[in-house]
Amino acid sequence: MNCRATRFGVIRLICIVLFLVACDLTTIMPVTGLPTPTIVSILPATTPTSIPTTLASATIPPTVKSSTAVSAGPITVNSPNGGEVWTVGQIHPIHWDWSGRFSAVRLEYSSDGGNTWRTIAATTENNGAYLWTVPGTPCSACKLKITNTTDPNAFDMSDVNFAIVLPTIAVARPNGGETYVAGETRPIHWDWTGRFSGVRLEYSTDSGATWRTIAQTVDNDGAFAWNVPNTLSPSCRLKVTDAADPNAFGISQANFTIGTRASASPILPTSPISGDTFVVGRDRYLTWVSSPGIREVKIEYSANGGSTWDMISASTTNDGGFKWKIPNTPCTNCRVKISDVSNPSTFATGDAFTIAAQTLALTSPRAGDSWVAGRRYYITWNWTGGMNMLKLEYSTNGGSTWDLITATTTNDGGYLWQVPNKPSSNLLVKITNTENTQVFNVSPGFEIR
Repeated sequence: MNCRATRFGVIRLICIVLFLVACDLTTIMPVTGLPTPTIVSILPATTPTSIPTTLASATIPPTVKSSTAVSAGPITVNSPNGGEVWTVGQIHPIHWDWSGRFSAVRLEYSSDGGNTWRTIAATTENNGAYLWTVPGTPCSACKLKITNTTDPNAFDMSDVNFAIVLPTIAVARPNGGETYVAGETRPIHWDWTGRFSGVRLEYSTDSGATWRTIAQTVDNDGAFAWNVPNTLSPSCRLKVTDAADPNAFGISQANFTIGTRASASPILPTSPISGDTFVVGRDRYLTWVSSPGIREVKIEYSANGGSTWDMISASTTNDGGFKWKIPNTPCTNCRVKISDVSNPSTFATGDAFTIAAQTLALTSPRAGDSWVAGRRYYITWNWTGGMNMLKLEYSTNGGSTWDLITATTTNDGGYLWQVPNKPSSNLLVKITNTENTQVFNVSPGFEIR
């Protein structure tokens, strides 16, 4: 290589550097007649023994690219995060927080403490809320897992185990001690937790050793009119089973009797009986027996032990049973009266029973929850009695004033709420039956941040 030096330092330096790269430093001879320059080395302290001759053989460091993308940050499971007991078939909210930006998450749950996982949703919007119908896999070591769908290493799990339990069914009538007369219509009543659409009804005449079918499947509405069979026994039990899950059932607590009637009255109410409790809005069967020849009966009820009477039905066929939607008249000394329409002097009054008020119970938000303004969270609740529509409100001042969330929503146990930008450390949610505003519930305090 032949490189002429000039008096201009920049050109001289470039030439020298190029020359040094191409040649062995020991062979360099100074240029005669020119002042000796001062050379500042820009090469490594150790000269490489060989120089790559092609780009293919060279090691090229990775290019560093600038980016404005926001990387996905941590996910935090809020609910269920441990200690909850959720019932198969009920609806409960899954809530989570996150940082960064990513559009979707995968939801999974484990029934063995996190050893294996089952999919709830392969992908769902990353909005912090999902309404989950609890599956039929009872367990005491359940965990929830939420994962960024684009980064399997970005996930969070419940801190502590939660539990999934089977629905409960409680036989209310016959529950032990009753005498049901063969050939008469008598009520079967039951209560339940969880959500399932149908039940199977059976009875036993040997204290539960064997069972006979009453109905393979009926609606799970808590009431059935049973034409009592002629299978006389003092050792009868009733069994009500979730039609979709044979492990969820309820049985009479003690034996009842199927027998015959020793003497007949013109009219004899047989349900309700003393000690029964009917909840406002639920369907319950009124039953009776009567002498032949009575074609139509009038049915009334009293909320004050018989001082005054309100109409249930002015005239209904005398078939021994009537399905009654319990009115909003809570009382502890209620009675039913049944009369012969054609001869009002022929009547009978039944035993005292109770009508209980409906109830609402918020299950989310919970005490101490911290919800982020602008994000969506599920408000969830349970209830007793029959009610169709509800109103939801919130308060940021401990209940002094209330702001509307929705004037009316279907009573299905859950509502997705866009949390307003009103930070508060003393937030409350209120739920009210629109048909009876005396039935309401207020959540414990939580915060919006």
